[in-house]
Amino acid sequence: MRDVELNGVTLRCFDCSGDVDVTEAQDVFISRASLFVACFNLSEYCLATVQRHSFLFGRLQLWLQYIFCKVGICD
Repeated sequence: MRDVELNGVTLRCFDCSGDVDVTEAQDVFISRASLFVACFNLSEYCLATVQRHSFLFGRLQLWLQYIFCKVGICD
């Protein structure tokens, strides 16, 4: 966790590291007012096997669904 001060606004930054096991702990820190930045390593995706593609794409879908639900637009 790191706080960044910009023009009188404090941004609290958390690196979730893509670890699905810590999503419950993240709920304490995340609200509808949160800003999310999702990073996806395309070089790993391009060089992966077909089986690994499915895993990586599944992880991306999981995190995007998690973010959508946090901001109140999940199904």
